[in-house]
Amino acid sequence: MCVSQIKRAFVSKNIFEIGFAAAFASSICNEEIVEYVKEDVGRLLLHSKTFVRKRACVLAKKVILLSLDSSQQIAKLLINTLKDESISVLVSATTAILSCIATCPHLFAEAIPLLYDLLEKKDSWLKIKAIQALSALLDSEKRLYAKLTRKFLLLLKTNKALSVELEVYKQVVRHFEGFGELGRSVQEKIESYMAHSDPNIRYMGVTLAKNFLRHNRPMIMMYKKRLVSMISCGDMPIAVRALETVSRYVIRLYDH
Repeated sequence: MCVSQIKRAFVSKNIFEIGFAAAFASSICNEEIVEYVKEDVGRLLLHSKTFVRKRACVLAKKVILLSLDSSQQIAKLLINTLKDESISVLVSATTAILSCIATCPHLFAEAIPLLYDLLEKKDSWLKIKAIQALSALLDSEKRLYAKLTRKFLLLLKTNKALSVELEVYKQVVRHFEGFGELGRSVQEKIESYMAHSDPNIRYMGVTLAKNFLRHNRPMIMMYKKRLVSMISCGDMPIAVRALETVSRYVIRLYDH
């Protein structure tokens, strides 16, 4: 009964009925239901209304993850959605792709050029999602390292949004081995973040420092004074994160 109602809603003339049906189908989708709704995904992704296309991206993600027979076909349709003119649809499509990459990264190698193009858009949240998706593909696409390094360096020079800058550094620390020029930039920025007047940015600075030091243990001395002072700063989340960061280096810190 439920599936038949969803199928009827998919051909409705009311866009809200179609959109809500797609959203509902996504929320209840399992291996059985996906077989009944997967044939509708392509048409919904090409719908003339943004409201429907956004929700179709979420349904497409469920089909890719649950239907082995249709995953490749639907992945191509979802990748094609990265050419959409609507920022909200682009965000939805990129978020859906990001969710799928952990399970089936091989299906999204073709998305790389389009994800690069999204870094040129003005919307900061869309850039962040594209950065996350490209970084998530690094493990399966080793050739990406050189290209993404150049792209990130250019983005850091031209971008004005702090949230985008923070995301770039977060992904560099998480995914890049050896760091190189990006690593040198991270070193400089961590200190400025930890000295920032905004507690949220200070917290991010300590978090970056913690992750950065996992790969660069000798660099602890560069941040010694700042990290020790933050333990008693009065801001509990920052103090706890600073304590977590220095705890594994406590002998090295106090020997110096």
